[in-house]
Amino acid sequence: MDDKILKLLGRRDYVPANIPELLRGLRLSANQQQQLQKELRILERSGQVARIKGNRYILPAEADLISGRIQITRQGRGFLTPDDPSISEISIPANSTSTAMHEDLVLVRRDIRVKHGSISREAPCTGTVVRVLERRRKNIVGTPETRQAVPLCHS
Repeated sequence: MDDKILKLLGRRDYVPANIPELLRGLRLSANQQQQLQKELRILERSGQVARIKGNRYILPAEADLISGRIQITRQGRGFLTPDDPSISEISIPANSTSTAMHEDLVLVRRDIRVKHGSISREAPCTGTVVRVLERRRKNIVGTPETRQAVPLCHS
């Protein structure tokens, strides 16, 4: 079934669809909805499809999303090694790593740079982690800590 899903999502005329719309598009019966949802979760975790606003599904490349493993430096910056070897490494600023940790499988949205009125991808590529697809480490040792917001001005 995953081949049928990927084929549908890869069609030129495909519009991001939710579960009921995918059922119709794949010509599946209503009693196959759970199977479809299971397949979509697997494809999403592997980075082959992306769930976007409105619980609609799309191929990651169509939403300019890239899956891969993130390497995080001691300073907190990240570097994404894309699953697709034709895509070069993407730098992730420390404030754009979200909750990703070293070696997690993540989905990153590339930042678009405007250069002299046109979009340029020639400059070093940066991006933002939009979702952690799979944690590399299942257990983490430490003490959770919360921080209270500090007011910006005093009255």
